[in-house]
Amino acid sequence: DHFDVLTYQGNGESGRQISGLSFKPDLVWLKERTSSSSWAIFDVVRSVGKRLFFNNRNNEESGYETVNNPSFNQTGFSVGTDGSTNQDGQNYVAYCWKGGNGSVKNDDGIRIAGSQGIQSDVSVNPEAGFSIVRWTGSGQSTSVSAPVELGHGLNDAPKFVQTKVYSNGDTNSSQGDWWYYFEEKYGDFRAIRAALNQNASYAYQDGQNALRLSLDGNKKCLSATGGFTNNGLKYIAYCWAEIPQYSKFGVYRGNGDAGGEVIFTGFKPAFLIIHKLLNNSNTVSMDYAVFVDSARNPINMRGKHHLYPGIANGDDIEGGTIDFLSSGFRIRSSDNIFNTSNSTYFYAAWAESPFTNSTAK
Repeated sequence: DHFDVLTYQGNGESGRQISGLSFKPDLVWLKERTSSSSWAIFDVVRSVGKRLFFNNRNNEESGYETVNNPSFNQTGFSVGTDGSTNQDGQNYVAYCWKGGNGSVKNDDGIRIAGSQGIQSDVSVNPEAGFSIVRWTGSGQSTSVSAPVELGHGLNDAPKFVQTKVYSNGDTNSSQGDWWYYFEEKYGDFRAIRAALNQNASYAYQDGQNALRLSLDGNKKCLSATGGFTNNGLKYIAYCWAEIPQYSKFGVYRGNGDAGGEVIFTGFKPAFLIIHKLLNNSNTVSMDYAVFVDSARNPINMRGKHHLYPGIANGDDIEGGTIDFLSSGFRIRSSDNIFNTSNSTYFYAAWAESPFTNSTAK
């Protein structure tokens, strides 16, 4: 009812309907699997068909809505004739989330922080802990003790947030990267910041990041400093709070054993993001982030086909890799992208059958 993965084959026809969801999506991450078209990221808050690209720093592409993604529908979405969404004979995958079926204004940032707050536009699904947040930087001076507050609309603080400058940004610098933030009081890890579109960029753990999600005590807002308040820049954020039996975000240490490192999530996953961040000395040593799902791989050893958000490549193939279990996932690889000994990996997981107990295939 809140998240699903669709696969389809393109036919090149304008306005083609892609269906199979039990909800109207508000966020779609779409990728051509059998060729090297760029990613296509669409959300209802920026409005239909305006494309972002996981694999580069580009600003939002508009004016091509009809050939990209003309509409979100009650059971899916439509695609046009562009090769990134509907080339004849090519195979595609789409990761789809339900938000609030449209956007509303949110003034929580202003109510809480006054002049240090910014009104945001949000599409919120509190039951699934998901929201899309858009704002325009207003140029306030900020610090960790006096951030700019941005309402996200969720009942609890998000644990995992992806952000992007989508308009007026510098596409030749890290300002244009797809940054993500994760917060959890777990051993040495307090906050992790990394770039999804890079394979050797910037990751660290501390509490002084440019975006704070929950550790400052304000659970109603994203607390932004630094590069998230630049005057006139437009920003988008995809935010997830952790929901038991539906979503799980965390870190694990690799053991280098292809026999099986098990990570507990409390449910059988449908979709995993895995990203190597640090080596065994806690020094930045990143690899490409990887997407693995049960739609492209309906039986175990699912990592045989994985996608990299950081590049335009189609499905990559590796032997073994990952089993999806009834309560988590097992790494069956010693490959650098999944399981180097003592290296640190971030993961995000969403359930195949949320709020139910399922058995592993």
